[in-house]
Amino acid sequence: MEIDFSVLGKRIAQRRHELGLKQCTVAEKAGISNNYLSNIENGKSIPSLQSFSDICIALSTTPDYFLLGTIRTDDVP
Repeated sequence: MEIDFSVLGKRIAQRRHELGLKQCTVAEKAGISNNYLSNIENGKSIPSLQSFSDICIALSTTPDYFLLGTIRTDDVP
């Protein structure tokens, strides 16, 4: 499976908008720069595994949503 980082970035931006958060707020929560988050959302930068994990936490979203566009619910109580 090849990761489409432009789609990944769009999903991150979409989730951020759904939550009504600004880039600077998410970047601060994730411990990254606003410019780096902007580049990730625009598909210009590939996030490190640590940055990706921190973004997921900042947006209260599982990695599978950003990577696959779906959320697994079979293991959610």
